[in-house]
Amino acid sequence: MRVIESGQSVACARLHPLDQRLARLVLTMADRSGRDLLRTTHDRLAILLGVHRPSLTMALGELRLMGVVGVGRSRIWITDRAALERATCECYAVIRGEYMATGGERRGQETNDTNRIAIVHRSAS
Repeated sequence: MRVIESGQSVACARLHPLDQRLARLVLTMADRSGRDLLRTTHDRLAILLGVHRPSLTMALGELRLMGVVGVGRSRIWITDRAALERATCECYAVIRGEYMATGGERRGQETNDTNRIAIVHRSAS
């Protein structure tokens, strides 16, 4: 799974705009944590997406204005999952499908959302 996810993430970074990549990352983090409330910072998301923090903040603001996420201190929450899924690129469906096919859905486990994604991201490097 990690190889497919890493390859898809690399392709996504080259082909899709930041707001779509951010939507994909938020959805992926929510899937992995089993919660729509993510405890993470703008800095960590910017690092994971390979962008400068101000760019990330602007993209997150766009998603907030669309009404698909809420933003608070070290927290992001999904307010309209269906609309957020429409706002993402097709890479999310590929990554989610692979995750589900390999026994995904870890609902109820307490984890640091960003660290889980970061570990997957680093292991493919």
